[in-house]
Amino acid sequence: MIRNNIKNVSYKYYKEFCLDLKTIYGAINLEEAQENLELFGQK
Repeated sequence: MIRNNIKNVSYKYYKEFCLDLKTIYGAINLEEAQENLELFGQK
């Protein structure tokens, strides 16, 4: 899934985007993942 998301991101934002996705997919529980997703959406 991550690879499909990355192909649409400019190289300029690639590193930041990957770090943000890592916090979402690496969350321990659903609440933390949703919180990280909301923060990601605000960027």
